[in-house]
Amino acid sequence: MFKTRSPDAETPLIAVHRWWTAWERKDLDLIGAMALEDYIEFTGNSDGPRLGRAALLEVARRAFAR
Repeated sequence: MFKTRSPDAETPLIAVHRWWTAWERKDLDLIGAMALEDYIEFTGNSDGPRLGRAALLEVARRAFAR
């Protein structure tokens, strides 16, 4: 019926907190480790979706350089 979660499984809230902390600290390694290879993001603020981990990391690099 219900799957048992391992005690070290990350809850969504913890994952979101780690994600935002990585952005605040400009931690490209952690962002890259957390994002799946087939990452997709659509914010509505761009012409289209951001596809793939490499695209995400490129955007992060540019943002961190500013």
